[in-house]
Amino acid sequence: MRRPVPILLTALAAVFLLSGCSDGRSQSRELTPEEQHGQRLFTAVCAVCHRADSTQPLNGPGLKGIFKREYMPASGLKVSEQQVRETIMHGRKNMPPLGGVMNDRQLNDIIAYLKTL
Repeated sequence: MRRPVPILLTALAAVFLLSGCSDGRSQSRELTPEEQHGQRLFTAVCAVCHRADSTQPLNGPGLKGIFKREYMPASGLKVSEQQVRETIMHGRKNMPPLGGVMNDRQLNDIIAYLKTL
């Protein structure tokens, strides 16, 4: 007589182990309206010089994971919401200041989007 228990246990172990595998897309979430607005602003204004999907530089540093880093890529300053806001508003080296172009809502929405990268 065959023993179904070892076969059943092997099948259950395989299902259990494979259920932990993921392509990474299942963990993503939809962007909030503010983040979506920030994404549109980023695409229109920032994407000329900065990549959202990479840390590789374009004309400016790639910004993927910017809020997960300890230091900002070009300046070496500590990453914080305030420091990112000041950099956007006042510019830095080759980056033009955008404080006179963007209002507080736009700045907040771009920062909200950058936090999703």
